[in-house]
Amino acid sequence: MDYIGETIPDLELNLSFYGYDFNETDVTKEKSLTFIPYLFVSAFGLVANALVLFVILRFRKMWTPTNLYVFSLALGDILHMLCLLFFASEIASGYWPLGKPMCILFWILTALIPFSNVYFLTIMSIDVFIQQYFPQVSKKSLRLQVVLTTSGTVWVVCLLLGIPLYVFADHTETSSCQILWPYPSAFWNLTFISYRLVLDFLFPVLVTCMFLILSGVRLRNQDKATESSSGNIKESIIMISGLMLVYFVFWLPTHVLEMISATVGDLELSEGSYYIISIIPYLKSCVYPVLYGFLSKSIKETLSAVLCCKKAQDSSSHPNGPSEKQEEKLSSC
Repeated sequence: MDYIGETIPDLELNLSFYGYDFNETDVTKEKSLTFIPYLFVSAFGLVANALVLFVILRFRKMWTPTNLYVFSLALGDILHMLCLLFFASEIASGYWPLGKPMCILFWILTALIPFSNVYFLTIMSIDVFIQQYFPQVSKKSLRLQVVLTTSGTVWVVCLLLGIPLYVFADHTETSSCQILWPYPSAFWNLTFISYRLVLDFLFPVLVTCMFLILSGVRLRNQDKATESSSGNIKESIIMISGLMLVYFVFWLPTHVLEMISATVGDLELSEGSYYIISIIPYLKSCVYPVLYGFLSKSIKETLSAVLCCKKAQDSSSHPNGPSEKQEEKLSSC
């Protein structure tokens, strides 16, 4: 198998997970069937996140700052599930069957989504912090236009942060889609892994935790007179904390193994272990929609209404959005 332009022994992977060449391995029936779990994960993630997108877009009452950021998270997870489909197609075929343009698109999305996921969580934690400590400012900053502008800015910044990855993506002569680092490849591999570990993991996680802790302390010290108005803040803190914990748990193994491999040397890993570890970050995209339903009251109620009142849902499909009576009918299911 080829990895970043170098040939290494079979099943000894330099664990960057950025280009496992299936072309030089014998694609037996047993190996080719390993793509099936990827399809199941991708299907669940696509459907679950599509439901979240639908309920937020469909009902005007869902257009709150927190839900709009959740919309961006769900959109990113849908794109991540598409990456998993691309990956599954390579496993099933034994080579990259989609050509160079789709290869570059795959790496653009692969670089963009992890950055966007964690930075939207950071923005959400800052948003809650502002509501707690600067309520007068938050009344203006939480307007729909500002949230949309902030979301667009995050997407652009995350796209730029991923440039060091997808700028070296290429469709090789062996019909594989890989990252081909310039010489010396080991140096550039370690450099990018360190870059990604700091900007895509350690820094945003620490910043998010700091703002959540500060917001939690402020919420705890609020007097009882304002307790009735702090319910939404508490819900947001709990939801962001849960989402960040899942992100941390699901991405930590990949970052740790990448750093060990880049600093210590080649890490022996069975092919089955590679498949398991490589799919773990994608599972996060399946867990997030479930957490939205448990941790967000508005999303939970609207999803329940949509799933149990199909007739009411269809009858309220006016292009300008549902009327208040129609939304009341839907939410009363």
